[in-house]
Amino acid sequence: MAHIFGPVRSRRLGLSLGVDIVPAKFCTCNCIYCESGKTTSLTVDTKPYVTAGDIIPELRKRLGEIQGLSWITFSGAGEPTLNDNIGDIIDAIKKETAVPVCVITNGTLLGSPEVRQRLMHADLVMPSYHTAIEATFKKIVMPHPKITLASMTEGLVTFSKEFRGKLWIEVLVVAGYNDTDEEMRALKAVISRVRHDAVCMNTVYRPPAFDSARPVDEAKLARFKEMLDA
Repeated sequence: MAHIFGPVRSRRLGLSLGVDIVPAKFCTCNCIYCESGKTTSLTVDTKPYVTAGDIIPELRKRLGEIQGLSWITFSGAGEPTLNDNIGDIIDAIKKETAVPVCVITNGTLLGSPEVRQRLMHADLVMPSYHTAIEATFKKIVMPHPKITLASMTEGLVTFSKEFRGKLWIEVLVVAGYNDTDEEMRALKAVISRVRHDAVCMNTVYRPPAFDSARPVDEAKLARFKEMLDA
């Protein structure tokens, strides 16, 4: 199994080399908008899916082939924080290269002190936070039964206080789900509690896992961005 993919040209991260450390499609959620398709293994159990020893030889080879990398990014088809070796892998990567490390996560496991600790040496963490309303949360991300919005929220707030790297909050707006002023006001109230460097607001662009996930127009997206930034 290949664990390194790309590089990918990203709107947010420039030229990014991906690191995939969880099998497809192991995730804590079954998000309606996911471009990787529907979750086949819904789980909250962290496991040592792969180790630094599995990653580094492949990464070392790719680093020798690529120029101008902006980031090495943990992402892929599953939720990277499900791999309980992620902290060791981050540390091993940072010994190999000066290219900064980013972790893209759905944020659902940040309520765990162990998970938060494993992310401490990343340079950038990008957790998702699409809604502060429980009913909407369940509809958009369809989480594992053990995941609650309250735990995820408090985990994000706590992580933001502990983490010394950059924190960008990702908000994805889905038409008919979280695209109201009420949703944005509730979201702003939570985000104001989080120490963050940026809010990245997007909508559905690539083919989603569920047809019900539809984009909002750019004008509405821009207005919502203003509401959160104000």
